[in-house]
Amino acid sequence: MSKKLFTSEEILYLSKNRYVKRISEKGITYTDDFKSLFIAEYSMGKFRINIFQDAGFDANILGKHRINCACRRWLIAYKESGELGLRDTRKFSSGRGLCSNGTENPVTTPVFYQIIHCPSLEEVVISHALAPLVN
Repeated sequence: MSKKLFTSEEILYLSKNRYVKRISEKGITYTDDFKSLFIAEYSMGKFRINIFQDAGFDANILGKHRINCACRRWLIAYKESGELGLRDTRKFSSGRGLCSNGTENPVTTPVFYQIIHCPSLEEVVISHALAPLVN
């Protein structure tokens, strides 16, 4: 995330842009439409900063670093997953996933470590096992 914080005036200005989904002093979330627009125009040879400016963004407020990082993220996501990679999936995935039978997923269950001292070997063996959370 960028170190540059948005001022309240910048937040107000940027929040009026139709391509801004959410904005706080620490970050900005662009709409899926803008991400798709960016990919389409970038693949036609348009410069990154020009795409943002033509969409109504002030490049001085966003900053070059923030623009470049967002572009790099979207290009990688598009290359790996196509149009679906550009979608904001946070609204669809919340919390820990469940197995098909409704139990907790063992991959997300905490690992508990047990330390066993072996006096004859003068070493400590650490073994781990997936275990349910015990209070």
